[in-house]
Amino acid sequence: YQRRVHGQLVICELHLDFPEVPFLQFPNLERLTIFVDNVIPLVLWHDGVLTLNEGLAEMIRSGRKLAYGEQAEVELRACALHASELVVAASKSGLTCAALDHWLWLRGKDSNHKSLRRHCMQDSYFYGTCFGHIKKKKKRG
Repeated sequence: YQRRVHGQLVICELHLDFPEVPFLQFPNLERLTIFVDNVIPLVLWHDGVLTLNEGLAEMIRSGRKLAYGEQAEVELRACALHASELVVAASKSGLTCAALDHWLWLRGKDSNHKSLRRHCMQDSYFYGTCFGHIKKKKKRG
């Protein structure tokens, strides 16, 4: 999953960051799904789009790491993806999942969302940490 998402994300970011470069303008971006890391579910949850059961909400609030493939983690990402697809389908403006992802991700980095706990997984660099930043290891020596 993570390698496929990283590949999609690279293509999307190149497309969005370099609109003036013709060979980086891909014709099928509307076929990409949203890139559900841990920021997108956080924003959808705290903005009232997703409702989590109290058990999962408490696990996230307490900082408990979810195991890769754990039912709660998979369902959370799947529901965020589904909700995003519904938003795109309801949009009358030609909104794509890639554009929605970009907007939600930036929203997740604003001051209202940045300090909130988000779900994290054990042994996953992809999600960074529960607190939205990667802790730097101290150098030896």
